[in-house]
Amino acid sequence: MPSRLSCALMKVVWLNGWGRSIEETARIASQWLPVEHVVVQPFEGWRKELEGHLTPNVWLCGYSLGAFLLLGATDLVRRVRGAYLFAPFLDIKAESASGGRVPEPELNGLKRLLDIEKDKALTRFTRRARILPDSSAVSIPVEGLKWGLDTLLTESRGSEAATSFACWVGAKDPLIDSVSLRLRVPHLRVKRTASHCLSSLLSGSHAL
Repeated sequence: MPSRLSCALMKVVWLNGWGRSIEETARIASQWLPVEHVVVQPFEGWRKELEGHLTPNVWLCGYSLGAFLLLGATDLVRRVRGAYLFAPFLDIKAESASGGRVPEPELNGLKRLLDIEKDKALTRFTRRARILPDSSAVSIPVEGLKWGLDTLLTESRGSEAATSFACWVGAKDPLIDSVSLRLRVPHLRVKRTASHCLSSLLSGSHAL
């Protein structure tokens, strides 16, 4: 853990995961490391907002969908002190055989449910990912959630992009096959006790 003085000088900027509120991710991150945390949502236009927070003294972190998006923006790594990904993936779709465990019809079904009842869609995702409920997630705009799902349905990343980051994934993650992913990303660190929950990935970690 950094000293009290170094903590006072630190700032961590996060690109958030799908269906997670800024408040919840900031709370988890602050419990892990008591420094300033800024959380950007993974919506269309995320890059412009994120760039407004980047300086050479900032640590950049991506979680889940946020990690996936950062894998497509490796040039940002040169602008920060360090870059870390938690629960990253190259393609979340099971059909891609790239380490993702989510069938494409499941993603499409979640997108359709958003149009009917956003709360149920978020609950379905929470149960599927086996992550803790996020009461503040109800305030997340539907259009932002749809954009994220469209991105997951239509995009993938090459394994070479991951070399720009330090990467952690949970061995118990129901959305990501850590064994398969590590074959493509050899430097991937697999935490035996962790799931897709950010808190489980950060617990006991000394990444920064």
